[in-house]
Amino acid sequence: MPTRFSLKEKRSTLANKKAVQAWFEKANEDLFAAKWLHDSKNPKAFLPTAFHCQQVVEKALKGFLTFHGKKFEKTHDIQEILGFVIGIDPTLEAFLKPTVELTPYAVAFRYPDALKKDLTFDDIERFIAIMEKAYKEISSRIPFDSLFGI
Repeated sequence: MPTRFSLKEKRSTLANKKAVQAWFEKANEDLFAAKWLHDSKNPKAFLPTAFHCQQVVEKALKGFLTFHGKKFEKTHDIQEILGFVIGIDPTLEAFLKPTVELTPYAVAFRYPDALKKDLTFDDIERFIAIMEKAYKEISSRIPFDSLFGI
């Protein structure tokens, strides 16, 4: 027997679907930017690359929370966001723990003296790997093909 939804539930589901799509579309824009900047191998692109890596993870995490109907404060602190995500899916903890390292780059990109050390190409390679693994694990838990069509 098919599940029957009230009009309010249908509107809520549609709004949730669009919000989840929006988070992942924005994450994908940042993912593209991070990879494009990384490919330049230009040291002037290291900090912007780190910024976009952080943004991919943050937006994917927020998309995951939105999918599960969880409200969250406006924050760039990945550790804080992870607390909510792991409460929903504890199996993500091992995959996402390294993403905490990206948190400072949410704002460091905007301020001249925000970082205590210069980034190296090895740092950026690590950030790209962390971002890609996190994005893969987070997005694999959202049924995009069947529910979201992206």
